[in-house]
Amino acid sequence: MVSTSQDGAHSLRSVLNWVEASTREGWYWRVDADHNTLLGILNSDTEEARVQVSLDYSVGGVQHSYDLPERVLAPRASELVDVGAILATAEPDAEGDRVPAEVTYGGYRVRKVGPCVDVNVTTEALIFDRKRKDYLTIYNTGCCDEPMWIDPDSFAGLVGEAFQLWVFAGNACTGEDIDYTDRAAKRSANSSVATVSSSGVVQLVGAGTTKVTAILAHMVADPFGGCYRLGESRDAAVTSKPRIDSIAPARGLIGASTMVTIQGRGFVDGSTTVSAGTGITVTLNSVSETQIVATFDVSTTAPAGNHSVTATRNGQTSNSVNFFVQVPTSLSGPAMGAKVTYSGTELRDCFDQPVTPVFYGYSRCPDYVVLDQASVRIDAAMVIREDVTVQATNVGLTSHTGDGATDSTGLFKDFLAFGNSTTGPQPGDFAINRQILSVAIGAQSFTVRVNCMNYQATDVTVTDRTSSGVNVNCTQ
Repeated sequence: MVSTSQDGAHSLRSVLNWVEASTREGWYWRVDADHNTLLGILNSDTEEARVQVSLDYSVGGVQHSYDLPERVLAPRASELVDVGAILATAEPDAEGDRVPAEVTYGGYRVRKVGPCVDVNVTTEALIFDRKRKDYLTIYNTGCCDEPMWIDPDSFAGLVGEAFQLWVFAGNACTGEDIDYTDRAAKRSANSSVATVSSSGVVQLVGAGTTKVTAILAHMVADPFGGCYRLGESRDAAVTSKPRIDSIAPARGLIGASTMVTIQGRGFVDGSTTVSAGTGITVTLNSVSETQIVATFDVSTTAPAGNHSVTATRNGQTSNSVNFFVQVPTSLSGPAMGAKVTYSGTELRDCFDQPVTPVFYGYSRCPDYVVLDQASVRIDAAMVIREDVTVQATNVGLTSHTGDGATDSTGLFKDFLAFGNSTTGPQPGDFAINRQILSVAIGAQSFTVRVNCMNYQATDVTVTDRTSSGVNVNCTQ
């Protein structure tokens, strides 16, 4: 290193300490009325070098660091850093830190950043004593890295998710971890499963497994206290699973078929399967990268309630969403509907179909909706079985059974009529009936309502007695 005085008449020459390292630790700088420090830096590479210089100092026993702006050295070029001139400006660093005026000494660090961190940078400090008119040469320790490591070293997620892969190496002098993420090369073994950016962002793009590799060339400590160039690599195991975002509809009737649409990511026609749990047979109608259309055939023995629905591809199973198997449990209502009076005209049912050509009396069409075990409407066509027991009457009515049906939304219209084909109900005429309504699915029957029906000469009332059971006595 050569330093020349302002008048050009005097110069100092000092031999640089040539120990290979990309980070240098200097234990001493001094700046006061009688002393100044010049820090010499040599870029020994054939390419330009980005260098970070930090001045370390202590205040009240607490360590601080003042970071100078990064500087760029041309190939084979050297530069002098005048520590005294820098401190005299009292300018804050990028973090807002200043070296207090009362601080006159400390240590320093010179570290290569950016590309080629595996190539040597050489430094030396000259501390000048103005009173004695001499200088002290401070040789610097070459600081190397410990072996590299990555974080995380494995990751499992759903297609569409991403994670950050970090690359680090510990500094052998300070013990701090140096972030080499931006400087390490990265590659994916299978870009159809996961891709990786230059900044280390790993994006899951398809179902399967792969590995993402980080490669770093840097200066590593050897067993004898020196440094040597080493190219290292580390692998992160990546598992990418199909992703289900939604299923619609998310409910279906026991003993029936329901067509569902599954939205998500990572599906492939011909290599994707869907499972919906015990008692549900799944038939795939169409599969695209983001959507599956399937038919769920729910057996009459399928467990009621939530079933876990998953998609599997390349041995990887997605997150699950719930499909709820509905069991007819109750009826909402009834909404009694308008009373229709007949005086010898044609009796028509709730769907305006003829029942008998001449009728005297009245009718009503109560509306019910079939609900499942969670009190949610069942949107399906179902057979409704009616079992009517006459418990008291003075007009000769008899007990009977019959079948009706809901529409595709689970709406059931019950047809009630009281009268005859001659004179119609007379004052005092009545009938008290117990009505049991059930939903018939295959060989199974689900009781959903027990009503007590009180027909009088002018109208009928319907009272829900389900809680009393199927053997309720409506006369009491």
